[in-house]
Amino acid sequence: MDNEKEQIINYWVNKDKTSTHMEPEKLLKHIENFIKEHNTCALATSANDIVRCTPIEYNYIDGNFYLLSEGGRKFRGLYTDENVSLAIYESYQGFGELAGMQIMGKAQIIELFSDEYNKVLECKKIQRRRLRFQTAS
Repeated sequence: MDNEKEQIINYWVNKDKTSTHMEPEKLLKHIENFIKEHNTCALATSANDIVRCTPIEYNYIDGNFYLLSEGGRKFRGLYTDENVSLAIYESYQGFGELAGMQIMGKAQIIELFSDEYNKVLECKKIQRRRLRFQTAS
């Protein structure tokens, strides 16, 4: 790879080397406040040569992101590769003004009506009896 491409790829890595850093505890609080002030992200999943990026509502509970979904092509990636990325961001206000964060992690599909699943329903104030599930015939 040529030098120009390396500079482009490492722009933020190099900029970070000379920037001022927040104390870790203060940074974590700032990050969690940002996450809690929002409720929608872009979730990226991939399977083989297909990448899917889905806008989806999230809940942040006990340091974890929970996303409820009726299904869709994002699950091809979730079932194939647990590695995911999500982005949360502010509305665009102008060049150099965009604020947001990217998060990488490992996804886990939670079993329907497990204790953890029910905890998420409770936090969202969704009653189990109100959910309808359809199966293919």
